Amino acid sequence: MILSNAEFLTWTRNYQQGVTIKFTMQSLGQVWCMDDYKVRYLTDDYQTAEEIVRTNYCGGNFGFNECWHNQGWEQFGFGLYKMTISDIYSEERTYFYLDMRYCEGQIDCTIMFDHSQDIASIKSGVTTCNFNGFTDIPTGSIVKIWEVQGYGTPTTDCLPYFWENCLVMTTRTNNP
Repeated sequence: MILSNAEFLTWTRNYQQGVTIKFTMQSLGQVWCMDDYKVRYLTDDYQTAEEIVRTNYCGGNFGFNECWHNQGWEQFGFGLYKMTISDIYSEERTYFYLDMRYCEGQIDCTIMFDHSQDIASIKSGVTTCNFNGFTDIPTGSIVKIWEVQGYGTPTTDCLPYFWENCLVMTTRTNNP
């Protein structure tokens, strides 16, 4: 069992020794954080976060933390983020969108990039170094964390000034 306080663990596999892999989260709009009383508030912080993983790794030492957990890892808030995975072979091996605009439940997930399959995948939980149970993430797709966790329809009433029908555009194909 991995004891980790990260909300997203970042794993890699099937790389040659010595390769550095970068996971980047970039906000695409409003970001909310949470105070000690679990009240969400808008913030201009947590727009970008990066994590570097060297070669093949699975475990609890690399990842991202929610903005109210100051554990030494890069932090993110509630919002819509673009996750880009890059390495020495490509500045953008793959990318997808993480939608974390909801009020109930935990985020805790593991994101893995498999070099030989050239695909990212995700699974609920941050506990074991087991490569089973991952769901592939097609490039350009939207990953709704509440669906990965099996929470059902999300509520957003805790997010001040949340606009439910807001459209988001990106400069690439497969816009969310």
